[in-house]
Amino acid sequence: MKKWLVLVLCLGMSGCAGKLAYNNADFLINWYLSEYIEFTDKQKPLVKDTIAAWLAWHRSHEMPKYRDQLQRLKRDINNNTINRNTLTQHTQEFEGHWQRLREHVVQDVVTVAMTLDISQMSRMFVTMANEREENYQDFKKRTRKRPKLADRIVERMEETLGYVTPEQTVIVEQYAPQLQPTYAKWMAHSENMQSQVRRVLISKDFIDDAPAQLSTLILESDSFRPADYQRAREVNQQLYIAMFSDIFPTLETRQKQRLLDEIDEYAQLLEDIIEG
Repeated sequence: MKKWLVLVLCLGMSGCAGKLAYNNADFLINWYLSEYIEFTDKQKPLVKDTIAAWLAWHRSHEMPKYRDQLQRLKRDINNNTINRNTLTQHTQEFEGHWQRLREHVVQDVVTVAMTLDISQMSRMFVTMANEREENYQDFKKRTRKRPKLADRIVERMEETLGYVTPEQTVIVEQYAPQLQPTYAKWMAHSENMQSQVRRVLISKDFIDDAPAQLSTLILESDSFRPADYQRAREVNQQLYIAMFSDIFPTLETRQKQRLLDEIDEYAQLLEDIIEG
């Protein structure tokens, strides 16, 4: 469920095209969902109304929060106050955005899920399994292309900053070996969570607390992570925060301006979407 919900948040951060995409997000979400579930004529109105209500809430309540955070981030960059503390605060605030979204939609997701029949569930889980395998193959392809993690991090930085200096590359190369591999752990966790959801949905007509069990799986999915995976995530998060706090003072004027320009573009898009 998370992937297509996040899709709504990330639809086309690119000016007018982004606004157009968001304003037609109800159609786009339905189109995306159709890859997983073919809703019946009875289910379609429920799904349509639910998505419309989510988007109205998201536009009025959540988009202003994203805009405000971008404005604070811009001030931190302009005031040269990007450090471990401010990056930690922004990270926690971003995680809060996702948690609020999850809490807002969970009951609606459960309501729709309880209406699925066995053929719909079968198609959904087969599609998820195929998608998981495709993601794994894409990951292997990327790592074959750039086997060094440091190179992949620098490549992503170049997309944001335009270029990366030798000094910044050295900083990345100092931190990259300390980062713990988590992709296999994430894959295993994802497969386990899908198995848990499958178990609940398949037995939903025979157990009274199926909706509560599914709600717990959605709201508390993080708590189902194995301890070693959770530790690796926490270690990596702190390492990334430390790495970027070390890189920030080395940013050249052109790099910083490009970063600020991107933030302005995103903030303006959010403002346009809020205004409708």
